[in-house]
Amino acid sequence: MISIKYSKRFFLFFFTIGTALFIFQLINRGLTFISVIGFYFVLLSILFNLALVAFYSIYLIHPKKRITSLKCIGILCLNIPISFSYFNLISNSI
Repeated sequence: MISIKYSKRFFLFFFTIGTALFIFQLINRGLTFISVIGFYFVLLSILFNLALVAFYSIYLIHPKKRITSLKCIGILCLNIPISFSYFNLISNSI
């Protein structure tokens, strides 16, 4: 069964961890262990979110599940511009 609550949970999980890493990096300026962890976290979150988007894309075929699937994909894709802006801000400050 496809549900929006799982998309929201994954969005909040990746958003909170990414934001915490971003704040820690801002506090500890420069290339530190936190920046390495953050880089790998960004890669992991991209792969995981793309896998979930691919999973929800399968449900686009079913007419009854199409709207729910599009909502789930939209929620997951909200992390993309947030992660991109965090990554740009950190890479420009190093």
